[in-house]
Amino acid sequence: HTVGRCHYNFSGYDNPWTTTPINFTNNFFDELLNEHWTVRHWKGDLQYEDATKTIMMLPTDLELRDDPEFRKLSEIY
Repeated sequence: HTVGRCHYNFSGYDNPWTTTPINFTNNFFDELLNEHWTVRHWKGDLQYEDATKTIMMLPTDLELRDDPEFRKLSEIY
């Protein structure tokens, strides 16, 4: 998820995971753990967005933050 984005017509989701979708960084984990994620209200599948509404996370991504065992690994990255 560090590089790229979801395209609605292929996946049912839309937007990039990070503010730097064309760079290989650990921004996915920084943004996953440090941004406030809210449900995106739209006609697509359930996904979450940050306060700027420019990046998104999937429900499975938030498990990397919310599950205690996955969180330990996410914090390492």
